[in-house]
Amino acid sequence: IIGGFDVGPGGDPQVIPYFNGAGTTWMSKLYTPLVMMSSDFSELTPEGSLSESWESNEDLTSWTFNLRPDVKWHDGEPFTAEDVKFTFKLVNDPESVTINTGIYGGPISIVEGLQEYRDGTADDVSGIVVVDDNTVQFNLTAPNPRFPDLLRWTFILPEHALQDMPVAEMREWDWWFTNPVGTGPFKFSAYERDQYMELVGNPDYWDGAPKLDKLINRYFADETAAVLALQAGDIDFTYVSADVAKSMEGDAGFT
Repeated sequence: IIGGFDVGPGGDPQVIPYFNGAGTTWMSKLYTPLVMMSSDFSELTPEGSLSESWESNEDLTSWTFNLRPDVKWHDGEPFTAEDVKFTFKLVNDPESVTINTGIYGGPISIVEGLQEYRDGTADDVSGIVVVDDNTVQFNLTAPNPRFPDLLRWTFILPEHALQDMPVAEMREWDWWFTNPVGTGPFKFSAYERDQYMELVGNPDYWDGAPKLDKLINRYFADETAAVLALQAGDIDFTYVSADVAKSMEGDAGFT
């Protein structure tokens, strides 16, 4: 499938997790969050996510996530709870200057240790406890019944690949576009700036190899260019604004 998966306000193939407020449609093919929404957006679900289940204590100040066993990163290394803790520490490091919101960067203000770490007054993330390789616990400063919802676009990153990278240069890491490693159903194949990014099916994906061999996200500077490419048959898919969608109604060539 060739498409403008993230056009205009939706981002582009050059999006980086934690530095863009968009682009999750594309990034979720390469990286995986702890929690996802169901396909109709009616509820949180472990389907497709790195968690098999989660539960809280009675007063909703501690949440335990049971991670999928035997998940591997695209380079063959095992995914563990240490990667979860590493990701939260990385994106909340003051030097990383990421976009820290409930969805994209993690809830820094309600997890013990994260705010202190961000302020530079703590050496570790005391509020995230690695119970074992497949279990991670978040300890909150206040009860929060909606905590899992805050994690649904928190893409987990590989500690083994990034632990020695300079945090202050995170936005400029070549890694994002030369050899990014995720746990998603597709893995990195090729990238040309301002042109496209290509992903290929991950044969070792925990839920089975995807049905598609390849995904290509074409870069478009604006919506008009993407619509013209769609109408010409150069791409199979793109986002369009409501007025453009209305103008294409009744054309059997588009769904």
